[in-house]
Amino acid sequence: MISGVVLAAGSSSRMQQTKPLMPIGEKPMLQHVVDVAFQAALDEILVIVGHDADRVRDGVKLPSNARFVLNLDYEAGMSTSLIAGLEAADPTAEAVVVLMGDQPLLSPAVVRTLITTYEETRMPVVCAMFRDAPGPTLLAVGIWEDLMSVEGDTGARAFIDENPDLVEEVAFDRNAPTDVDTEEDCRRVLEESARPREDEA
Repeated sequence: MISGVVLAAGSSSRMQQTKPLMPIGEKPMLQHVVDVAFQAALDEILVIVGHDADRVRDGVKLPSNARFVLNLDYEAGMSTSLIAGLEAADPTAEAVVVLMGDQPLLSPAVVRTLITTYEETRMPVVCAMFRDAPGPTLLAVGIWEDLMSVEGDTGARAFIDENPDLVEEVAFDRNAPTDVDTEEDCRRVLEESARPREDEA
């Protein structure tokens, strides 16, 4: 079993409304990411919520294999949401793929490629590397105990940087999907979404 962990608990001081519910086309931003996780055929999807959790849960429709996980410690940083996801994962899960809730234009093909690479290599960490930034990361169950001590907003990045021998990087010859942190980012994503998406992994 491969689980998906969608990080969507934080607040954004640069936005006037609840960030995961920012409209991107006809759907909230977080809905796009949940749909990507479902299209990538992840076995279960854990959506980590915190800030404005009730509104987010009311505003996003989950597929049958998904559930919300409440992170009451979200103000302590993204690492707390990662830990909440690992703790909530199905006991039979052999890995999780961590997705950011503010990247609505991520391609499901990227997630599927990470899973295929893990199945072929069995490396503890499989990380997407775009031309300009890293992307989603698969974390195998064997390193979850080490990740339970991460702190702040770095998530698993510090562990990955300190253990390069455990990491398999998968290169994608395109820029990373835009992070939506401001109203201007939202407008840019709307323009990008009107163009054909690069689904080829």
